[in-house]
Amino acid sequence: MSESHTHLILVVHGIGEQSCGETVDQVVAGAMARHPARPASDLADAPISVQSSHICLTANDFSKPPDDSVEDVFTCHTFSLEPANDAQQRAVFAEVHWSDMSPAPKGAIATILDLLKLILGLGYVAMDNVENTKSHLFHRGLVHLFNWVFYGGIAVLNAMLLVGTVLLLGHDYLPGAGYFAVVGLTASLGVAVWLYLKHIGKKHPRFLVTVFRRGLLVWSACVAALLVASLLAGDIVKAGFQSLFTALPDTLTSQSKGCAALVEAFALDNGPLEFGIESVSCFVEVNIFAMGLFWLFAALLVVISLVGFAQTPRRIIYPSVCGAMLMFWSVFTTGFWLALRQLLGQFDRAHDNCGELTETLLQAGSLAPLHQTGRTAYGLLCLHMEQAVGTLAISVAFMLATIVAAILAYTGGARVIVNLWVRVILVIFPVALVLVLILSGDIRETRSTEIRLRRSKVFAPLKGLSLAIALGSALLIYNFNETVAAALGVARDVIVYLVRAECKWTAIPEVRENNYPRRALIEARFERVFLFMLNALEPSRITVISHSQGTVVAARALERLLPDLGRFKPELARRVHLITMGSPISHIYEEYFPENYPITRERMSPDLVWHNLYRDRDYVGQTIQTTGIPPDNDLAVGSGGHSHYFTDKRVWTLMWKTVGFRLFSDPPWMR
Repeated sequence: MSESHTHLILVVHGIGEQSCGETVDQVVAGAMARHPARPASDLADAPISVQSSHICLTANDFSKPPDDSVEDVFTCHTFSLEPANDAQQRAVFAEVHWSDMSPAPKGAIATILDLLKLILGLGYVAMDNVENTKSHLFHRGLVHLFNWVFYGGIAVLNAMLLVGTVLLLGHDYLPGAGYFAVVGLTASLGVAVWLYLKHIGKKHPRFLVTVFRRGLLVWSACVAALLVASLLAGDIVKAGFQSLFTALPDTLTSQSKGCAALVEAFALDNGPLEFGIESVSCFVEVNIFAMGLFWLFAALLVVISLVGFAQTPRRIIYPSVCGAMLMFWSVFTTGFWLALRQLLGQFDRAHDNCGELTETLLQAGSLAPLHQTGRTAYGLLCLHMEQAVGTLAISVAFMLATIVAAILAYTGGARVIVNLWVRVILVIFPVALVLVLILSGDIRETRSTEIRLRRSKVFAPLKGLSLAIALGSALLIYNFNETVAAALGVARDVIVYLVRAECKWTAIPEVRENNYPRRALIEARFERVFLFMLNALEPSRITVISHSQGTVVAARALERLLPDLGRFKPELARRVHLITMGSPISHIYEEYFPENYPITRERMSPDLVWHNLYRDRDYVGQTIQTTGIPPDNDLAVGSGGHSHYFTDKRVWTLMWKTVGFRLFSDPPWMR
């Protein structure tokens, strides 16, 4: 068959909800549907022979080092369309599928975990934004230090609090463990998790996981050092702990019950360290206090980054992103502990009312009243949730304000992702959080029962609202997990694209280019399909149809491929047509990460024909004038959201009339 009659059409999907083959199915269906705008010269009325198939390709061919590599395999679905009365014409569709690298969760539990990963993944967005918009190392250092505090401190301490809660439950419902067992078990768990994360990090390196792993190693080393010291010099450890606790100000020690009980037990016992319940309770309290300090430090870092914020351009969003991380993490973790407290209360009806139980703990000199009746875990949860009521209230209030601002922005036709009011609310949150942590007593507890009760009454409605939000969110995710997963898809795909292997916070863009392993794997798939089909079909022209995140994948890959194509097949290089739909190139990537994504038509090829289609209410993709395409090639489809471009009749009206897409005949721009 002559090469002059084969039209290769590559299809690249957007957010990672598509199953393999789904995207190319939609594009072929739209292209084959009868449409009044399709010209008769494109054999619109001719019978067409359709053959569908798929091939499996290795992620890389075996011409690249190392020699002992084992490559993953991915599937490429294809369609071949041939007019029944003209065997010399052919249009071949090939799909570039990559959603398995950004998989949508299946089920309620997976969706909740996916939400958690998205919150944690926002750190990559903050790092890339500050490195692309701020050259001064002070600003970059603030964001990176924030990530170390958040991932190496707050996240680690939350994980250890979960361990401590499990140990408390073991004391309530199972035979207890002694001091050495508590310290040894927690140190062992920390090392085990560190080894596991180190193992998976060899194949899929992720910098923020490395930060968490190193924070966990530091924490485990401290606990292991305490264990060794306790074994070798138990009396010295007891004396040192008693002296340290006594030296602390009353504003700190007054909120302690477990550590106070441990000090009291030390004073009455001269033998081995075997105080299980006191050790676990103190372990939980130390982690809570340390986490409060880390929260305060992280919020202060965000506040410091706001210096001169009023004079900064709109593209600087890292303070808002860091504020969003703190806010959503606070609501997520608080909701978890509230739900756990509620679950424990339902599990054992013998528990007292939480407020009464908290007051009992505050008035008691030890944990004995609770431990004797098997209510230690529930009582401590009640106590510490009461102490964190200020943080809880401010987080819920700002989250609700953010949701309202986002809804108003969307109903008013504004773009939600970069809406000014949403960003302002997220920027103000850390400032309010600092004030609450310092003034409300979350860091420095007050002994006054009157003040404590008054504060409890003030925040009581928000405590109930927080529990309702946590339970309501869980119910929403359980019943509409597919819808929630789809809504999270855009953020998931952007974060997957920004995952970095190493820090490189002072590096220039050329050095940072190779620091994104997931991005490289996704773009490698495009290059693999492109080159394979180019060699197998020897097409006369090439069209690339892409949507959403796929437009970034296609544009970056073509930037590398077209110069080589121009050297070896200059005639074919002048017959490449890129069609993007709902593209975030200008309004997200070029706006907030300009150094990493300088995507322009001139850099790709001056001969490239590029059309862009967008909807007025698309919250991701709009015009892409920063790429240098002719203004007449930036086409508005009309109203609508971000999905279902490929089967939109209005899209195909523009494709046939204005874009000049043709299956078989030469398009207008080639004549």
